[in-house]
Amino acid sequence: MVSSDLNPKRDSHLYGLDILRFIAALLVVYFHFGLFSDAEPAFPAAQQDRAWPWMEQFTSHGWVGVQVFFVISGFVIVASADRSAPIEFLKHRAIRILPALWVYTFIAFTVRYVAGEPLSLLLDSFFRSIILFPVGPYIDGVIWTLVVEAIFYSLIALLLAVRLRMPNFDIFQACAITLGLASTCYLAILGILSLMEPIGNAGRLQSLLDRYFFSVLLLRHGVFFAIGMLVWRSEKDGYNALRSSLLLLYVGAAILQIVLQANGHNPVAPVIIWGGMLVFFVISLRHNSTVKRVGSSSLLRNLGNLSYPIYLGHFVIGMHLIPAIGEYVRQDLLLLLIASAIVFGLAWAVMVGPERLLQTSAKARLLGVPAAR
Repeated sequence: MVSSDLNPKRDSHLYGLDILRFIAALLVVYFHFGLFSDAEPAFPAAQQDRAWPWMEQFTSHGWVGVQVFFVISGFVIVASADRSAPIEFLKHRAIRILPALWVYTFIAFTVRYVAGEPLSLLLDSFFRSIILFPVGPYIDGVIWTLVVEAIFYSLIALLLAVRLRMPNFDIFQACAITLGLASTCYLAILGILSLMEPIGNAGRLQSLLDRYFFSVLLLRHGVFFAIGMLVWRSEKDGYNALRSSLLLLYVGAAILQIVLQANGHNPVAPVIIWGGMLVFFVISLRHNSTVKRVGSSSLLRNLGNLSYPIYLGHFVIGMHLIPAIGEYVRQDLLLLLIASAIVFGLAWAVMVGPERLLQTSAKARLLGVPAAR
């Protein structure tokens, strides 16, 4: 066994992951804020219409927070699934993900309807969003990432069902190897095609492989989930030659994906951000008790829990909120402060209110857990 703080006899909550979740959420929030307009709801807005045109130089790489989320998810999901039955695992995932999703889907629907968008189009997007349908359009621009997460959850549930028949087979490591290698091959092909002129068969193949369908298949981001899964297995049982070699390969493929997503812009900053957060991720696993001592455990837990509603609630709300407030608030820093306070305050209200109530009710119905008094 690896000597780390992943010891079931100790506090099993991983406080470093709370910090990472919150930072990743902030990266994505302010990446989007930096591209919003203060004239009308738009993303991305033209440079001259942006609420904070100076912000882009600081936040333009914040999209890489999504890749951080996927690594954390790969780790956390297999760790939580390791001792679960398939249906129990899916119930726990649904209880964690769906309540806040439903609340914010309703809010986004209302905001867009009040803004004058056609009801017929909104209803279609609304229903696709609340069931995380694999094909959009969605009511909110961040929901595609939850669809990718849901596909990953379904894969893990399937593996748990297979493990019932093959209890001695390391099904999660096999999945990490298979998913990671498949994703690496896909990204390698994309990388080669990106070096070629986008004409003829090469251009058609590149256009095909760039479709959202390959995100749903976990090929575009599967390497990030695989990294998290392998880190979990390695922290649990040790970093042997196979796992260490695969991790190096997958980190290289992850960097390639980030470079490709940078789409011609300088990829150094997002690579450094993602790599630095990955290093902190691994270090925090081994020094969980130290992280807990550095900060308040309740504060860190709340930051971790708050990251999900912040992430869910900033896009549509922020896109419409900023131009509405901008009519009355002309000082850009004050506008940023007010918009941030509203988004974060609403996230806190959702977390302690409807999300918690829905989760408590779902736990009672699905898991038989009595409500706390």
